[in-house]
Amino acid sequence: MSRELDTSVAVEVMDNTVEWIMRTKDGSCIICKPYATYDECLTACEAHRPDPDHGEWEPHIFAPHYSTSIADAWLVVEKLYDTPGPNGDHYGFALEAHSGSAVAVFALGEPWEGRGEAPTAPEAICLAALEAVRAKP
Repeated sequence: MSRELDTSVAVEVMDNTVEWIMRTKDGSCIICKPYATYDECLTACEAHRPDPDHGEWEPHIFAPHYSTSIADAWLVVEKLYDTPGPNGDHYGFALEAHSGSAVAVFALGEPWEGRGEAPTAPEAICLAALEAVRAKP
């Protein structure tokens, strides 16, 4: 689930966009496999969109590993800390360990709050961030 969680965080919290990439069963792009860079891949794939004869399109985002890397997860904390809420306040953040789990909380006052509990701190941060941004009116 971690890459799906990374994608949700990238789009909903970090405001990144999803690119549509054609994939084979091994996960590589069947059109742009020989291209070295992301821009070259998009150029090659765009030329074939949306031709179903080339395979299936799937959503893909070149997202950091927010849910498995504490360095990447901290980018999420910084993003929400810098995001003002409806009253102009910024999110507060807390991270604690409880009985072998990490608990992360983003608070902006009720009801703009998110709480996440997971085996690791990065995953807890992601879950809390998603809950917080989804609670915004």
